[in-house]
Amino acid sequence: MYLRLKFTATSNHFDSVVNSKPVSQHIKEALDGTTAISALPASVFDITNCVRLGSLPTTVAVSFANSTSTDSNTRNAGCYIQFQKTHSQIANSSNLFRIHQNSWNNMGWQPRLLSSNSTNQVPVGTNTTDWWLSTNVTTNYFTHGVSNCEMQFFISTHWVIWSILDGTGKGGTAGLFDVESTGQDTWARTLNSLYSPQFFMSSHGGRWPSSSTTRFSEDTSDRVQLYIGSNQMFSGDATFTNRGGNNQGVYTYGRGNVTPMIYPDPWTCFFSTKDSIGDTQNYMIPVQFYTNNATSGLTPTSRATLNGRVPLFWRTTDNAAQTGQAVTVSGTEYRFIRMHPCGTNGSTDINAATYLVPTLVGGI
Repeated sequence: MYLRLKFTATSNHFDSVVNSKPVSQHIKEALDGTTAISALPASVFDITNCVRLGSLPTTVAVSFANSTSTDSNTRNAGCYIQFQKTHSQIANSSNLFRIHQNSWNNMGWQPRLLSSNSTNQVPVGTNTTDWWLSTNVTTNYFTHGVSNCEMQFFISTHWVIWSILDGTGKGGTAGLFDVESTGQDTWARTLNSLYSPQFFMSSHGGRWPSSSTTRFSEDTSDRVQLYIGSNQMFSGDATFTNRGGNNQGVYTYGRGNVTPMIYPDPWTCFFSTKDSIGDTQNYMIPVQFYTNNATSGLTPTSRATLNGRVPLFWRTTDNAAQTGQAVTVSGTEYRFIRMHPCGTNGSTDINAATYLVPTLVGGI
């Protein structure tokens, strides 16, 4: 399914315009179809620019809850939208993907991946007043609330992807992705029942998703963080630990030991090409998940079990289109998603790494 929600509130929080339920609950009800787009409160949503196509797959359940004891209808309340994503091939494997709305006046948003029993969490940290892993919540970072911004969700049996963009061009993305299961995934699950062949990717900060510019400056890109992580890495008999990497700026990237990665490499740029008659062609490269494994003294030696293709998720030409724009390929409609920055440390060599997913797949 595909959901686009455009916000129109004039203030950073919603206690002055919504008194029936918090905005996170409205978003949850738009996702699961409890509330029709046309029935959303016009004081918060630009109804004419909101779109819902398809429906939630049966492998994805969405819920809402308060994360603080404060009345959820005030700006001082913390709350979250939660997706429980069951793996498309392994029915008893699942993870939780939460999008927290913090309790500060700016009511900013932040994603978290949790294991199915909520004991393991990435990125590390439970303070919902921090945006991702950054403790700097000044105007240099993504500090807006929900006014003058838009959210987009791309959901199938294989992934749950979230994008947010404010009126100044600052934004972020996050997603929970299935990796095609293999026999070693079945073996790993016999060692630890929390194992699931899924991973989490998030990026935020800077102005790289802006609709007004296709590139962004090096000093802005330095504020962009990309996180790829999983809590499914095998590091000894019946033991699984959180693994992931947080990278500040596109040119400070380093892998480290047993760090989850994707192919194509997230920092590599992809440009359009030409065919034999001179027409512009864009790539559709299947995305793979893999790990940079390092051995240890454990018995058996440390091994990262999770490797494989991400179903129905393709890397395409950088800056090919804005997030949510549609394109038809061989009769199938796809949507573009600007997931994270890519490039080098040159001020004109920073692009928005763009991906493609089918608009409607699963649960339709």
